Amino acid sequence: MSSRSPSIPISLTVAALGTAHLLLADRHHRQRQELVAMQVHSDLLADIIRDPETDPAWSSQYEPWVKPGEDPKFFTLNRWLEWYRRGRRAGVISTSDLKVNLSSFMRLDGGTLMWALTREKRWQQSAPTKSGRKFWHLVDTAFRAAGGERTHAEIIREQPTLPPLARGQ
Repeated sequence: MSSRSPSIPISLTVAALGTAHLLLADRHHRQRQELVAMQVHSDLLADIIRDPETDPAWSSQYEPWVKPGEDPKFFTLNRWLEWYRRGRRAGVISTSDLKVNLSSFMRLDGGTLMWALTREKRWQQSAPTKSGRKFWHLVDTAFRAAGGERTHAEIIREQPTLPPLARGQ
């Protein structure tokens, strides 16, 4: 019996290390997929910024708040938000850095307007995951701190809203 007892801890150690390796490999794979998706999305937005007519549905969806010719500005802002969201999910942007960046984002020309126009749709996209909900709350906190709810009260009123409990508030 004593000859088998050293093999049990070794077997358990090997199993634990194997499991940890698989978990880390899966996490790394998901992070790489997230960054690849971010690059594809960023490239699409860059194309639309160069030629806004490639996505005419966007500006018509947000009339009268987005004026003709302003699409590139809002697609650029969307590109930044996607970088923040995906960068945080991939672990390359810390929460503290994200808060600073979001505060600066809301001071950009159109930053609070862009969030006011898209926050409900983004909530619907973000709600299924814990990281998505956390990101949404961080952006919405920066939006409120920048006075976005006061400045864009009319837009917010006209957007379809979810009850506060649905957002976990």
